[in-house]
Amino acid sequence: MSTLKVTNLQKLDGTTFPIGKIGQVVENSSSTNFTNSSTSMSELLNASITPTSTNSKILIHFHTNCQIVANSNAYGRATVFRGTISGTDLGALIGGSAAGSNANFPLTGTYIDSPSTTSAQQYTLGMSTASGATTSVTTDSTTYRLVLMEVLA
Repeated sequence: MSTLKVTNLQKLDGTTFPIGKIGQVVENSSSTNFTNSSTSMSELLNASITPTSTNSKILIHFHTNCQIVANSNAYGRATVFRGTISGTDLGALIGGSAAGSNANFPLTGTYIDSPSTTSAQQYTLGMSTASGATTSVTTDSTTYRLVLMEVLA
């Protein structure tokens, strides 16, 4: 096995490569049954993280299993908000649909936020339906989670 040791690694233009590191990881998870049959977002989970620098980014990852109960076309969706469910929608909306029958599918997403602050930041995962059908997170041995990671500048 060989070892490569260098003092400085530079690009051809003389600039250095950015070296990102994960400063901290916060996770909130649950397996409590959740149901929302409204087109309005309801809170599924939230977690808070305090960036150590205004230049830090927050990498947000979430995973749920969505169950749609419907007699016609239905659509379940999830998104992340900075703050509470009435806060800033970060535009991380994902969804899935059931065409005339019940369906189960994962809703998994990743988003990177730049809060530009060293104050505590809450992130909230919300779920809703787009058609009035019942959407729920299945809890059959499944845990849904929200993970926040500070990416240092």
